[in-house]
Amino acid sequence: MQPAAAAVARARETFDSGATRPLAWRLERLAGLRRMLADHSDDFAEALGSDLGKHATESLLAESDLSQQKPRIWKKTSKDGCGRVPSPCRLRSGPPKPGPS
Repeated sequence: MQPAAAAVARARETFDSGATRPLAWRLERLAGLRRMLADHSDDFAEALGSDLGKHATESLLAESDLSQQKPRIWKKTSKDGCGRVPSPCRLRSGPPKPGPS
């Protein structure tokens, strides 16, 4: 078995066994991530400016604010707190409906 395939097989075996980090651990990490992003937003903006030429406002809006909201959205939309959100699969048969004319 190739090294990558062996690693994937081990990861799948671990996942299938249910041995994952507890919800409390995950929520603690998310809180820490939000704190880090808020506490160091100026540092991130400076790095994005020097590395990518982004203006501080663009960095704040496109990177820092969005990154701080992702953990909140994840926690809020996650049914079980583990990032698994059921998504409906809508299947339909027959020809497509005609669009507006």
